[in-house]
Amino acid sequence: MVIMVKAAELNLIFVFLATVVHGQEGFINIDCGLPKNSNFSNEVGLVYVPDDMYTDAGTNMKVDPDFLSNPKVYSTLRSFSDYNRNCYNLTPVVVCRTYLVRASFMYGNYDGKKVLPTFDLYLGVNFWDTIKLDNSTHILSTEITAEAVTTSMDVCLVKTTDSVPFISTLELRQLDDRIFSKVSKSLSLVTLMRINTGATAEIRYPEDHYDRIWTPVNSAYGISLNTKNEVLDNTSYWFDLPSSVLQTAVTSTSDIKVEWHAEPDSTYHFFMHFVELIRLPDNQTRSMMIKKNGGYFFGLFSLKYLVTRIVYSTSITGANHYSFSIYVPTSSTQGPILNGFQVYKVRHVTSSATSIRDG
Repeated sequence: MVIMVKAAELNLIFVFLATVVHGQEGFINIDCGLPKNSNFSNEVGLVYVPDDMYTDAGTNMKVDPDFLSNPKVYSTLRSFSDYNRNCYNLTPVVVCRTYLVRASFMYGNYDGKKVLPTFDLYLGVNFWDTIKLDNSTHILSTEITAEAVTTSMDVCLVKTTDSVPFISTLELRQLDDRIFSKVSKSLSLVTLMRINTGATAEIRYPEDHYDRIWTPVNSAYGISLNTKNEVLDNTSYWFDLPSSVLQTAVTSTSDIKVEWHAEPDSTYHFFMHFVELIRLPDNQTRSMMIKKNGGYFFGLFSLKYLVTRIVYSTSITGANHYSFSIYVPTSSTQGPILNGFQVYKVRHVTSSATSIRDG
């Protein structure tokens, strides 16, 4: 039996694939440069579709065969040699819902010029990030979390030099409204770090329902701890963290330090996640305090076995470097512990409309 499908119906099928992916409503997975009317599933079953439904600008390109990589999604890209500003229109989205948008770039000498481009990335009319790659095979990814102010979200590549902007993948994830519920809707957040301490492998979908990428750091912050027991996440109204992220941690006989370089006129949000993974006997204690750039920040506090706790600040500003030290008083018999942390840079947003192209 032969089934005839009209072009309009075919487009509808691809829109459906893009918005309801492997049972995940609110996911859009775009493999930029993928040939029209094709798609593929990655290693966890997420379906990636071509980008021609989301932009009519630019040119589909393939990376140099000498730079082909795994995963497959980075073997193609779309470059934008015309116009100063070219945009993707991600739709549909739900007004007032919060979304994570992730853009990834792998140059792969696709144009044969061996010149790494530099350009800016915008979410609508709001500056998101500057894209500057350090080599041809490095995969650079950047994330922003923002509220949808219309039924679509525009991701725009803007020329800032003579080099040609390009993009390899574009992903959108609808978040639960409880995540960042205490963050002002007039802000968007650019991800600087999302670290799973004590882990050895990256965690993302399906373990993380929202496909947030948790980068593993095994020993840099201390000695690794882990448990196979399920962790009771009593802060789920904040982040809905995967149990697998909370099942690993680091501990130390000295301070655990989290540091990053900053811009003094920027504001940062910092979230630390704690779980006690060891059932301590009655004569053992783990009490902790936290210093920020050498001064008091938070504490004294302790943890319950396999129950999460979050310590955070949404008003970190004014310095060019931040150092948070988690330490214990002399009365504590156990060293400090840390299961994971997240650092975000604040961007202020406007609801102004976007021009898809700007010459």
